[in-house]
Amino acid sequence: PVGLVRTLSGYLVLVFLQDNRTYTTLIARPSGDRQLAALRFPAAYDAACRAIPGLAEWVDDDRGTPITPVLPGGRLYNTYRGQTGGADRVPLPGLIHLGDAVCTTNPTAGRGIALALRQAERLVRDLHDHAGDPAAAALAFDTWCETNVRPWYDDHVYWDADILRRWAGGDVDVTRPLPSDLILEAAQHDRSLMRVAGPFMGMEVLPSALAEIEPQARALFAGGWRPAPHPGPTRAELAELVSGVRR
Repeated sequence: PVGLVRTLSGYLVLVFLQDNRTYTTLIARPSGDRQLAALRFPAAYDAACRAIPGLAEWVDDDRGTPITPVLPGGRLYNTYRGQTGGADRVPLPGLIHLGDAVCTTNPTAGRGIALALRQAERLVRDLHDHAGDPAAAALAFDTWCETNVRPWYDDHVYWDADILRRWAGGDVDVTRPLPSDLILEAAQHDRSLMRVAGPFMGMEVLPSALAEIEPQARALFAGGWRPAPHPGPTRAELAELVSGVRR
């Protein structure tokens, strides 16, 4: 489960609840934002967290004690790789990759483990159905991944490109289909959209299911509605705070 997800001006904050009374706080920034890269320093990260409403409560000394230093994310890319490398056959029968070797997505949506477990389950089935023929098993698995895994990669590529555009000052573009994060924002305002948005958030349906409610969400934005901004410092204010702590 997710403890907190908030999009602010130029960055994103999250809290992921984990096992055994542990949790992770996260500040996500554009990879090209060099000023906010200083968040990797403990004093700067702590000051930033305490300045952001919602996140501040999670780093309060009465709630938890850090068990690791600040851990910067590195080389976080949306990737998808099929089993054939674009060829019409499996290069090395018997060698099948899965999990992150097949697909990685922006971790802010927390989809990695779910995608990996579903792949493992499917691969076991394909190995059983094609016993003695590892190439056939790999091709069957590859076909399944194209239908059931790749859409999550495509969803995040579209979403990430658009949120970077908006973080740079762009408005919602209602001349083209909305990315999934904006559809979910609209669903918080118009709860009738949750009939599809809810199963999507639980990964019970593929991203294509959002097409049913996307026109309704886009009409909401086209009419001038925008989600109320979450309270907290803007990207510029956060950068100034971080720079001051570093100095």
